[in-house]
Amino acid sequence: LECFGGDAERAADWLINERSTTGSDTNAPAAPATPVNHRAAPSGASASASAPPPPPMTPATPTTAQRRVRVFVEHCSNIKDGSKLSNINFAVTLVDAGGAALEPAATTPMGAASPRADGSVIFNANVDLKATYGSLPEGCAVILELRHFKAKDKKMSTKCWAFVPRDRMRLGQPVEVPTLQKPADPKRKACKNFNKGAP
Repeated sequence: LECFGGDAERAADWLINERSTTGSDTNAPAAPATPVNHRAAPSGASASASAPPPPPMTPATPTTAQRRVRVFVEHCSNIKDGSKLSNINFAVTLVDAGGAALEPAATTPMGAASPRADGSVIFNANVDLKATYGSLPEGCAVILELRHFKAKDKKMSTKCWAFVPRDRMRLGQPVEVPTLQKPADPKRKACKNFNKGAP
């Protein structure tokens, strides 16, 4: 008011004119500052997303020597009265060169075989042994006994038998062997064909 000789009206006009010229209110409160986080990032931290975990390792495929021996019994031919036999199965035994069993005998499922009128018996059954191909000793063999149930004697009886020597045991390769007259000889000394002139 001093500058305008105590004239309040002139002082008010000047103040309004001054504010319109500057375009701002010098007495308006300042906008709050944007907060800044001064916390330091942990050592070794990365701004990018964490890397995905590595894929699980694929188990190594076992070698032939590490695989267990699997005997697949496909069929047996020229079995006289085969269609009349009941509860037919094959007993499979791994024996050493002297005929001693290397592990307990295993069998195809009881009664799962399909006898046919032509004398053949269809099995299509697997028998897994405990031995691996790499553990088979020299001179060993797999003894196969075709058995059936005799109601009269109330027991399983051997019809005929066959054997597969060690040198013919190959992973995934079929083997055809002749049927032999009973009784089975694990030493493989007495081997006569079950059917004359036919394996």
